[in-house]
Amino acid sequence: MSDAQREPCPCCGEPAALSLKACPVCHESLLVDVVLAAPLAEPRARYGLAREIAAFGPPALPFSTLQQSLGSDRPVLARSASRLAAHRLNERLAGLGLHAELTAVQAEQKPPSRLRGFVTAGLGAAALLALPLGMRSKTEPFRSPFHRPGPISAAEPASSWPRTLSFQELSTLVLPAVMNFHAAGGRLISGFLVAPGLALTHGAPVDAEVAKQDNEIGLTLVSVPGIKAEPLQLGDATALRGGDPLVFVVPTDGAPILLEGKLGATPRQIQGVAYLALEGHPPSGSDGGPVLDYQGRVVGLVAIQPDGAYLLPINYAYTESQLVEPPQPAPDAGKWADLLSDVAAAERLRVDTSR
Repeated sequence: MSDAQREPCPCCGEPAALSLKACPVCHESLLVDVVLAAPLAEPRARYGLAREIAAFGPPALPFSTLQQSLGSDRPVLARSASRLAAHRLNERLAGLGLHAELTAVQAEQKPPSRLRGFVTAGLGAAALLALPLGMRSKTEPFRSPFHRPGPISAAEPASSWPRTLSFQELSTLVLPAVMNFHAAGGRLISGFLVAPGLALTHGAPVDAEVAKQDNEIGLTLVSVPGIKAEPLQLGDATALRGGDPLVFVVPTDGAPILLEGKLGATPRQIQGVAYLALEGHPPSGSDGGPVLDYQGRVVGLVAIQPDGAYLLPINYAYTESQLVEPPQPAPDAGKWADLLSDVAAAERLRVDTSR
């Protein structure tokens, strides 16, 4: 699309170059906002899409602004852009399987000028004269000669989300949602946001308000009203396979950090609870922190046991504990039952072999 391309002014109907900021005839603003049809509900999708769009440069908004805007009722991608810049941005969005609407920027109300009144009256008279002659009025809705795909709902983008995130992207997404608590005896444990104002942890914090608790599994839902970070997206531990790369959070004297690990091969059943092997040597203060796949989904919690560190499947929080709502579509109940059965069988074999 070139600078010479013209489209009618939405106010007076006169053709105007797409690069202009204001109509040369009626002087109304030609600037537009670029807005998606619907917000993105998933934090990881907002994060990934914000990075993609911010990389386009102006008129796209900066990354942090985009990430917040994509979750709002009116997900604006660019503000007060020329129609030329907006169309070019939309062409690049098409490469992501998205299409945005161009909405007029509301100009500041100004007293009508006499010149504008004469122009408007003249155009109205011309339109009335044109109709009997079979001519198309300039006030008739404009039909662009360029085909543009219809808007795609942001909740159902054509491109595949979630995508695999980089380690840096995971750090930016995860770390703000992680916090520390203290259990009995001053032992440090970690937790993470699963909903606004609510964090999930493994253990029993003594320095936070407990909203709900499952003592048998060891999961606790904690009230954290002061945390304004984005809750993490929850996943499904039954989708994991041995050797899958994972990340987990480690507390430090300063800010927490993210470390890489992977799913091990030897699960355990301890006091009736299934634990998956977690390789990567998380320290004791990581207990209760999130373990995530590379799509940014929480698949479990770090669970420190006397013989090492394990992954407590997040599925316990949906099913047995019923502390949080499962993601949609919900994890398959049959696969979860199979996983529990497999871990129980492996534990029986381990016990029999050690005798």
